[in-house]
Amino acid sequence: MRLLLALRVAAGLWWILLALQIWFAWDLNEFYAACLPLLMMGPETPFALAGSAIGAIGLLTRARPRSWPTITLLAMTLAASLWLLVESPVMWLGAGLYLWRHEPRFLAEVEFARRSLTSGVPHGDLPSHRGVFVEGQPPRFGFEQRWIGAFHWAAFVYDPDRTIEGTKRSRSDIFGYSLLGYDHLWGDWYVVWAMK
Repeated sequence: MRLLLALRVAAGLWWILLALQIWFAWDLNEFYAACLPLLMMGPETPFALAGSAIGAIGLLTRARPRSWPTITLLAMTLAASLWLLVESPVMWLGAGLYLWRHEPRFLAEVEFARRSLTSGVPHGDLPSHRGVFVEGQPPRFGFEQRWIGAFHWAAFVYDPDRTIEGTKRSRSDIFGYSLLGYDHLWGDWYVVWAMK
């Protein structure tokens, strides 16, 4: 009885911590890049291992009484943990949530930068006081550059002409760096990875 209660509490905490990790994944990616390579794992791995242990122990234990809600919670925790190991969705989901939270501000910065460019004035610091990268004609805009290690970075890119989709990965430059890859989020928004 106590074991099942402890496993239910652990599974509930696991889901809460996973949701927080996804919500703050973009904010924490520099931390992940600094710490997790030392452990030779991605941000999903610790959660996947903990969730797998909670789910497997809970489903294999003979403790009674077993209720369907408990079995369902433990089975979902185990299934989600295995999905984390196979798909690695934390950074992708976290980037999407971060963009969803900040898209209005980014679009205001795009308009500010466009007005600055058409008036011939350098765009300089934008309202958020974060740098924005502008390149190409028509321009595409990069936001929230985050360094991942010493040589790689990730950023949000607003590319209204979607020229990034026609580029060949690893043979193209973006904002003066070598493009490693990109994911299309929605509309004209992408997450881009590049290196020096």
